[in-house]
Amino acid sequence: YQVSKNLLNKSSIILCGDFNSTYHNDNVYQLIEKDFQSSFKFIHGYEPHVTHLTHRNEELGVDFIFYKSNLLQPISSELIPHGCNHLIWNDHTKWILSDHRAIFTIFKYDNNRNN
Repeated sequence: YQVSKNLLNKSSIILCGDFNSTYHNDNVYQLIEKDFQSSFKFIHGYEPHVTHLTHRNEELGVDFIFYKSNLLQPISSELIPHGCNHLIWNDHTKWILSDHRAIFTIFKYDNNRNN
């Protein structure tokens, strides 16, 4: 058990996608309790308020990139398409590929952080 626990503590874990839950709901809170961090919040200090437009035109923030790692650190995190407003679903971007906005994060790998 201890060997497995040590290996898990040295591992990098990234969980991303549509969580069907906002940042303040239980599903996401359980990850935060387990020391997962949001890459977008790490960079910007807040979560995007709108990443999904429902068929009822409800604007929700349900897409995230969470990570838990001693070796990875986010160096940038952006909503795609670039230029979209994180507070509202603005149509000027002509985003037609999905009813979700993508979150894109670049991580820096630092092997020295694990020591």
